[in-house]
Amino acid sequence: MRLLSIRIQAETRRQNKAALFICMRAESRLKNEAALFISLQAKTRLRNEAAFFIRMRAETRLGNEAAFFIHMRAETRLRNEAAFFIRMQAETKLRNKAAFFIRMQAETRLKNVAALFSCMRAETRLILEI
Repeated sequence: MRLLSIRIQAETRRQNKAALFICMRAESRLKNEAALFISLQAKTRLRNEAAFFIRMRAETRLGNEAAFFIHMRAETRLRNEAAFFIRMQAETKLRNKAAFFIRMQAETRLKNVAALFSCMRAETRLILEI
C-alpha cells in the first residue's frame, strides 16, 4: 500500500498587519516500511514587529531499523531587539546499535547587549549485542 500526500497553503492578511503562511508536506508510505515527511513553514508579521520563521524537517524510516532526522529553524524578530536562531539536527539509528547526533545552534541578540552563541556537538554510540 502506498500513500502520497502533498499540501500547499498560502495566506495573506492586511489590516495594518501582514501575514504570509506557507506549508508544504509530502508523505510516502510503502508497506509500513518507508516514510518521508517534509514540512516547510514561513510566517511574516508586520505590526511594529517583524518575525520570520522557517522550519524544515525530513524523516525516513525503514523497517524500524534506520531513521534519519533533519531539523532546521531560523527566526528573526525586530522590536528594538534582533534575534537570529539556527538549529540543525541529524540523527541516525540502526537496529538500536548505532546513533549519530549533530546539533548546531547560533543565536544573536541586540538590545544594548550583544551575544553570540555557537554550539556544535557530534556523538556516536555503539551498543553491542549480548
